[in-house]
Amino acid sequence: MPWADDGGDVPNAARCSPIIQAPQLAGETCRVEGGRFSGVDDCGAGLFCHEVDDETGEGTCRELCADGDVCPDPLTTCIGWFGGALPVCSGMCSPLFGPDCPSGSGCYGVPATGWCDSAACGYHVDGGGQGDACSELNDCEDGFQCAEGSNVPDCAADRCCTRLCNLDDAGSCAGVEGASCRPEVNNCPLPIGIFLGACLSQP
Repeated sequence: MPWADDGGDVPNAARCSPIIQAPQLAGETCRVEGGRFSGVDDCGAGLFCHEVDDETGEGTCRELCADGDVCPDPLTTCIGWFGGALPVCSGMCSPLFGPDCPSGSGCYGVPATGWCDSAACGYHVDGGGQGDACSELNDCEDGFQCAEGSNVPDCAADRCCTRLCNLDDAGSCAGVEGASCRPEVNNCPLPIGIFLGACLSQP
């Protein structure tokens, strides 16, 4: 199981954990023991209690995967969170119409299989806003994307957070001066029919 061997907020190692009798199955509600990255939960083998609510300690059993795998559930996508330390089939979400992720999590645009932009629930790390420095997808606030700094207005770092937007809505980057809604990769619709982009500098 992925876990944080220092008790922190970022998984950085793997451990063997016991499997309880009659464990929870993929897609079922689960509970973590000793924190979301303790590596101990009541899911079955090959599953991880993901999208955990900080207040209740409850989440959903999701399949562990190899980054880029096609997940069994079409409403999930395989994401290697934390630089690949937590590769898990993450629940799809709607970053432009949230919140629809548990507390402590955010909805982030992620490159998925087939070079389409999709969005999945992932754990907050730092929660940066427009123009703040970032390195991972989940370094930014809910509804923001970590993008190449040269493409983000007023960014003074290699990568910075910028707002996610609707490619079909010319006004969805209003308030982000010098930016327009543009794709970072070739896009396909989210399950809700929205073409997801990021507020980036004019090409």
